[in-house]
Amino acid sequence: MTKNFLKTLVLTNKTKNGMKKIFLMWMLVFTAVVSFSSCSDDDSKVEYSLSPSEMALDYGDEKQIEVLPSLEGFEFSSDNSRIASVDIVGKVYANVAGETYINVVNTNANFVGKCKVTVTPTYSMYIDPCLNFGCSRSEVESYETREFGAEEGTSIAYRGENNDILMVMYTFTNDKLKAATLIFPYSSRVLDNLSTHLKQRYVTQVTGEGTVLMSADKKIGGLLDHFYEGGSHFSRVMLQELINGERVLLHPLTLSPRLLGS
Repeated sequence: MTKNFLKTLVLTNKTKNGMKKIFLMWMLVFTAVVSFSSCSDDDSKVEYSLSPSEMALDYGDEKQIEVLPSLEGFEFSSDNSRIASVDIVGKVYANVAGETYINVVNTNANFVGKCKVTVTPTYSMYIDPCLNFGCSRSEVESYETREFGAEEGTSIAYRGENNDILMVMYTFTNDKLKAATLIFPYSSRVLDNLSTHLKQRYVTQVTGEGTVLMSADKKIGGLLDHFYEGGSHFSRVMLQELINGERVLLHPLTLSPRLLGS
């Protein structure tokens, strides 16, 4: 071999070895970048948990919804704020009896959760009447535990179970429950207790005709007012089904409290 050939061969080998080293170096850098990127992706995938998924609250209670590991970035809303409302940090407030859901959302984390909330009254002045409007008379009679008092036309009445409620009257149309009317003796003490009972179960609004009542689901409406009969003063609660969320003309009182000897 000539000296020039040997020199060329040596230079070629050096060049090949150098290229190999450069290639290996770039492979190591690429592998490191991919590995770091994979670790970063794994670290960014935070698993969130909602607690509790259900809560039972008494009227007037407050309770915090917890999202672990952090509340940051979450938004809260209520399906029915009449029953239970929620603030921007996830504290729930029990407003009136019923069931609803609190929505917990974090769009950046692609997280959507729900917490079921059940609100229960803490005070009862009387046993609530049957409010399954449209049911038959026999169903009402099966529901009632009070002493039967009187019947007149399309209405039946039961005696109140304590001294603060005189009677519960049911009115029917074609044997279907149309309205429920409750009669109370008029006094400031009875009115205070009655107001407490009603505001834990209904959304209330004072108007010129009396205190308007509406269930949180807008299915039942009513009116608390007062009337005189035979020189005596009474309070009255009339309840009916709401039609499309609107209160219809309430059925007039057809049974006198005096029919029960009150």
